[in-house]
Amino acid sequence: MLHAFRDCDGEERWAFIPPEFLPRMKDIRGNKHPYFVDGSPVSYTYDADRDGNIEAADGDKVVLLFGMRRGGDAYYALDVTDPDVPKYLWKIDSSQADFAELGQTWSTPNFGLVKNSSGDVVLAAFVGGGYDNLNEDGRFGNTQGFTNSDVSPPTADAGHVTSTATVTPTKDGTTPVTNNPKGRGIYAFEVATIGAGGVPTIATSATKVWDFVYGEASHTYNSTRLTHSFPTDITVLDTDYDGFVDRLYAGDTGGQMWRFGQYGAGGDSLRPYSNPVITDWIGKRIFSANENGDGTTGRKIFYRPSVTLQIGGIINLYFGTGDRAHPLNKNVVDRMYAIFDRNQVTPEEIDADNIIDVTDNLLQEDSTSAADIQALLTSLQAGSLLSGGPVSDNFGWQINLDETGHDGEKVLAPTLAFNKVAYYSTYSPGGLSMDPCLPGNLGTSRLYAVDYLTGEAVLNFNNPANNGAANNDVESTANNNRADDDAGNVLRKEDRSIDLGVGIPSGVVVLLPPSGEVKLLIGSGGGIRSVDPVLGGTVYPIYWRSY
Repeated sequence: MLHAFRDCDGEERWAFIPPEFLPRMKDIRGNKHPYFVDGSPVSYTYDADRDGNIEAADGDKVVLLFGMRRGGDAYYALDVTDPDVPKYLWKIDSSQADFAELGQTWSTPNFGLVKNSSGDVVLAAFVGGGYDNLNEDGRFGNTQGFTNSDVSPPTADAGHVTSTATVTPTKDGTTPVTNNPKGRGIYAFEVATIGAGGVPTIATSATKVWDFVYGEASHTYNSTRLTHSFPTDITVLDTDYDGFVDRLYAGDTGGQMWRFGQYGAGGDSLRPYSNPVITDWIGKRIFSANENGDGTTGRKIFYRPSVTLQIGGIINLYFGTGDRAHPLNKNVVDRMYAIFDRNQVTPEEIDADNIIDVTDNLLQEDSTSAADIQALLTSLQAGSLLSGGPVSDNFGWQINLDETGHDGEKVLAPTLAFNKVAYYSTYSPGGLSMDPCLPGNLGTSRLYAVDYLTGEAVLNFNNPANNGAANNDVESTANNNRADDDAGNVLRKEDRSIDLGVGIPSGVVVLLPPSGEVKLLIGSGGGIRSVDPVLGGTVYPIYWRSY
């Protein structure tokens, strides 16, 4: 697995090549594109003497974890404490009984401290069950049109399941899925056991700490709704700030958003307890982006939500839908969401009927009456801020990505909630060109910035600098001063977004330099775009932990 080679200067170097990749090496220079390790690596670092230097003699440790994305269905762990002499530790894959549900390993591991059934403190890595390329790619057939039918997939990646021996019904119990589904759930596996004084003992074998997957006998509650794969990263939260993880959020390719944690007996409690013992955690579906609840409308969640904590223990989730594996598809109307987890009484039934459509941004339109504005504000804020249980049918808001000229617009990166603003980057595919001399399909990348509670415009994106004379700053706001910003500019629906360039954009990264001049950075078109965020507010550091 670890192979030595010499670089151009004659120095010996090491490369890690999983054994399953060796047969593919012969195709590297051919016309066939082989997938290898495409997952982003993450590291756990323990600096025993906290001197900023990693030295094995001092008891320091560095463990590297990575998945394979289209390359396969495994996660690998390497000891790279001495980068000149890396050591293979272990791997997990779908051939192991404890991880049999794994699909293609798209999810980047996220770390967190939990306690196992013995009470030991464990540093766990949380991952989604993976991408089910056989079924998810098959839902599109050989075109970029969503079909939701059982057809042959257009790709032949490593790691998919080809057996048709098992027939698993979908949620409605009538439509068969003849290709064994994979990736339906999430896993936590051990990276290290943390002993006295915080000293880690690095795991020497693949050890499952916990899972919540389809058909798991010990987690039957709600697991039958796990009918779609989880390629997403996991949002890992410590809601009571005791140093231990007590809640998780993740979405699936059926457009369902899930919360995981410790509930009461039989899962009857609405709200997870702050319990670091992970053994009996379960999952509940708290929202469906597809109104029929079975994914047939085509909205998929590929990226973890950004969260804010509100009064009364309410947690707001910000995310969008979009199929990262089929970015050129134009046959699904995707959306941007803010979902308020108010410990829903009927978590199985929350969908678009229970949130407010703010696509038209009526709160900042001159034609909206004062009475209608107040009614809308009351509904939006009641759903997000009041404690003591549900007080309305509202559990958040949505913005439809179906504007003319933006066909197929979708969210293909993580959302960021920062300083009471939700930032979403989106991609609209370009026209398909079969001419090899004409570069096509670059599409358009776009950034949205909206108020985190109402979806209103917060930045003057539609201004003379961006649009010349075609801007709305000359419009009157006499009938609705909510459209005025502090600088005297006019904020309307078209101020919610700005074009960034071509290609699929990255997520938004906040740059906090010592000068305090906060910047937002977004990758687009092979470069980095910088955007000034909404300023104000105060940042209170709670604690800092480095993994």
